[in-house]
Formats: sequence, C-alpha cells, structure tokens
Amino acid sequence: MQRIVIGGRDHVASLPGSSRFVTPRRVAFITMSQGTISKVSGMPRQFLAPVNYPDSDGEPMSDNTLQWDTIAYLITVIRHWFSPRPDVFVAGNLLWYYEEGNPKARIGPDCLVSFGRPPGYRGSYMQWVEDGICPQVVFEVLSPKNTKKEMEAKYELYARLGCEEYYLIDPYRRMVGGFHRVGQEIVDIADAVGQRSALLHLTLGFREDFFDLRQDDGHSLLRPDEMAAIASSAPAQLATAQATAGRLRAKLIAAGIDPDA
Repeated sequence: MQRIVIGGRDHVASLPGSSRFVTPRRVAFITMSQGTISKVSGMPRQFLAPVNYPDSDGEPMSDNTLQWDTIAYLITVIRHWFSPRPDVFVAGNLLWYYEEGNPKARIGPDCLVSFGRPPGYRGSYMQWVEDGICPQVVFEVLSPKNTKKEMEAKYELYARLGCEEYYLIDPYRRMVGGFHRVGQEIVDIADAVGQRSALLHLTLGFREDFFDLRQDDGHSLLRPDEMAAIASSAPAQLATAQATAGRLRAKLIAAGIDPDA
C-alpha cells in the first residue's frame, strides 16, 4: 500500500510490487507502466538534485570462457538476426534501470531484447526514457557461482517487471529453463531445449556442446568464428570456381564447341 498526500489530505493507494511509502506531502502523483514506478516530486525539476545512474556495477561480465562465449553468441546472432528492423534493440551486460529516481532498482541481464525501441548506443537501459518499454525477452547464462536463491529472485523480478519470455541457460549441463507469459499468466518452462521463442522466431537448443539458436528451416544461426571462417574462405572458393569454369571452357573449345553459343 502507498500513502499519497494530495490537496492536503491523505490517500491510500495500492501499488503492485512495491511496499515502500511515499514521503507525505512530497509526491504529487504516481504513475505505473509495465512494472516501472515513476515518482514525480511536486517540486520543479530544476530544484531537485540529479540522480546518478552508473553504467557499470563493478561486477565481472563473466566467470569463464564458456559463459562468455554463450553470452557473446546470444548478443551477436540475435542482433544480426534483427538487423533489418529499425525497432529492435539488442544488448548484453547492460544495466537496466526500471524505477526512475531509484538507482538501486536495476538488473543486468546477460542479453535483453526490446521490441519497439531503436538500436544504437546506450550507457544503460533506463526504462522511463525508453517509452516505458520493458525488454520483452531476457537471457541469463548460468555461472558456477550463481546460487539457487539468486536465480529464483531474478526469475521473480523479470516476471514482475513484465518480461514476456525469460530463458536461463546452463551451458555446462546443456539445459535451458525459464518462463513465457500467456496473457497475464506466467507459465514456467522446465525444459526449454527445443522450445521455439514466439517473439524471436528462433528455436533454442545445443549443437556440438554449445548453445544454439535455429531458424524455422532448421539452419543454425552461425557463431562468430563460423561466420569469420566462411568470410575468409570465400575468396578461395571463388578462385576455385573460376578456375574450374576456365578449364571447362577450354575443353569445350578443344572439342570444337563454342562455349558462348
């Protein structure tokens, strides 16, 4: 419950997901949108002290190469997958601030996808600046140091904030769990391997002991090293094809056949 003072009188209002009280006579109104709580003081903004929202929490981005490779794969291939669209923002290890005026109300998903927001630079994702849009898809990649209590708290927070799909990847045991939202109901996914994301239009799984995202035609989204290998081999493949075509042309001419006829 929240106590709000308007016009000199106390009013009591219920705010889902918040148990804190607004300081009497300091708050003019409270607005909520998809889990974002925006508290606006009755004082003019030019008289308020600026709030600092750090771009870093000082925590390491990953604890080992497998975790980092999985995070890098998610960010790289999903961003490339949606590159033709001007309204999809994809990022990883970016602090997401979900409550204006409260820099402690933050979380840093390993990968987030926000539909309805343009791609581009962000120091952090401040939800009230992003038209109140909650990232619809979030990924976390399990680290050996993560505790069950910690991951349960993240699950509950992502559900409360309004995420549509949440996936927890365990790259060591080749497991994926999470939830998806059906209307206002959160449906738990105990085993998401082979599950198709309705928002990403990709199927989650593993390939060669590595996390994998597949298109509807069954083809995997290639890892950065695979894309680099293809790019580096393209000139050699072109040269081989041209040499083969040249030999075929010479044989046709030797046989008295005009290859251009």
